[in-house]
Amino acid sequence: MTHQAQYWVNGVPQHTIAISDRSVQFGDGCFTTMRIVNSKPSLLTRHLRRLHGGCEGLRLTPPDESLLTQWIMQAAEGATNAVLKVIISAGEQGRGYLRDDVPPVVILIRSAYPESYPALQERGLSLVKSPVPLSVNPYLAGIKHLNRLEQVLIRRYVAEQQADEAIVCDTDGLLTEGCSANLFWRCGDDVFTPSLTKCGVAGVMRAHILDVLKNSRYRCYETERFPQVLANADEVIMCNALMPVMPVNEIRADGRHHWRYTSRSLFTLLLPYCPAAIP
Repeated sequence: MTHQAQYWVNGVPQHTIAISDRSVQFGDGCFTTMRIVNSKPSLLTRHLRRLHGGCEGLRLTPPDESLLTQWIMQAAEGATNAVLKVIISAGEQGRGYLRDDVPPVVILIRSAYPESYPALQERGLSLVKSPVPLSVNPYLAGIKHLNRLEQVLIRRYVAEQQADEAIVCDTDGLLTEGCSANLFWRCGDDVFTPSLTKCGVAGVMRAHILDVLKNSRYRCYETERFPQVLANADEVIMCNALMPVMPVNEIRADGRHHWRYTSRSLFTLLLPYCPAAIP
């Protein structure tokens, strides 16, 4: 079933923005994507914190948080199970990289929740190693900014390989994340996730899982490792605010290496703690 998306600009129903908007000219801004269940945004506080941190990192004046929250709740109203994307643009102005002191523009897009996710969570993910790396840039590391061309190329490759997601490394060859999800792997009682100090997106669900693991029997480490470490992992999972967490069945690293996983111990532990977990 196709559900038509709904759009708001600064809280007003609207389908267009100005051509002079810096999000169009330069990808100047940041965003977050949240799940809406029964008119309630999941992990709203974490999403607001992410947007504020993104604005801070981009030296962008953030919108008023109370007003932003009001607009989010307005867009979530009446949604039983939906996705809400919140974009903060640097606003409208003329050409040139230097920003003027103009107010930000907030764009909200509500769309249907992906129908494929429940089946994927039950079946488990098939991953492929992406040939497209992420550029190392500590100034943008962790921020979900609007420059997503690397992800566009990665997603195309994933589709061509008939996979569900990707393992993505940086230009130094170190593990970073998936195309649109964060990565964890388990070796015994030790859980690892890539450090995101050089590039990548510090996901809302990743932060939530890190907090959950602090009170579990598992020891968790943020680390810099090459993808070969996954060959010896007992379990691999991926997460984002929509999934919210999914087990990985296999990783096709290249033509010669194919790693498979059957354990779901970490996944089983985390699922009840993930807000809006798929029934």
